[in-house]
Amino acid sequence: MAANMRSLRPMRILHAISGINRENGGPPIVLAGLAAAQVRAGLEVSIVSTWTTNPCPEVVAELESRGIKVTHIGPARNPMSRHPETAQRLKELVGRADVVHVHAMWEEIQHLACREAERRGVRYVMTPHGMLDPWNMSNRRWRKRLYMLWRMRRNLRRAAALHFATTTERDAVARLKLGRPTIVEPFGLDAAEFATLPARGTFRARYPQLADRPMVMFLGRLDYGKGLELLIPAFARAAPVDAALVIVGPDSHSGYRAIVEAMIEQYGLRERALLTGMLSGQEKLAALVDADLLAQPSFHENFGMAVIEGLA
Repeated sequence: MAANMRSLRPMRILHAISGINRENGGPPIVLAGLAAAQVRAGLEVSIVSTWTTNPCPEVVAELESRGIKVTHIGPARNPMSRHPETAQRLKELVGRADVVHVHAMWEEIQHLACREAERRGVRYVMTPHGMLDPWNMSNRRWRKRLYMLWRMRRNLRRAAALHFATTTERDAVARLKLGRPTIVEPFGLDAAEFATLPARGTFRARYPQLADRPMVMFLGRLDYGKGLELLIPAFARAAPVDAALVIVGPDSHSGYRAIVEAMIEQYGLRERALLTGMLSGQEKLAALVDADLLAQPSFHENFGMAVIEGLA
């Protein structure tokens, strides 16, 4: 009878992630789209997330307006986003879930979600979001190796499945010999967001210094590995003298924007470069509409949402 009753209600999915603030980059953007699609498919969807410096109530409100239940825990402490309530909240939430979907790798909430799901016999899926590829693992190499030995390898090897966005990402992780079933499913994009685009020239009107100059655009977090240390000198050497470089995206937690600004000065691009900070919604679309070239010279990407947005 209990099994029959479970089959009559919607499947309950619990997503666990260390941050839903979109300034954190791709994972929270991907998760928001995935969770909304699951709600539209008739599933019951919840997100449990920690936050550190910004509780981003507007993001919580947007997710909840889409029918997604959000449990937000914080302020958590870096570097592993620890909070004393995380374990108890996971005990409450995991016990009500049919499947737990764990996003990213290196914070406390992912480990606790895996352990609680295992303890309760709830299947869990892990999406590394590119954090296990060789380039990413080479940064803070020994710290990550120790963490893998201490906690994460066991969590990965007991997952019901590992989800990758591309076959390239899956094949790169195969070297770890985790021995788990894999799912290759690309990240999605809500086409409705691109149905009505801003008029061409809207972004340039906001920044008159761009005028009608050829515009090369970078879209993403300002962080090492995103390739700005390649793009800025390449632009200085190869771009037409009237071209403008527009860098759109939030600063990383490491304060990389100061390094970007120093490179702009070093290569004499003060009058030719524009840093807008993070743009979203129609502002981001306006920048994409007005750009002549999208440049994404990352050292690593498991998928590259900015490229898909540019194509859209």
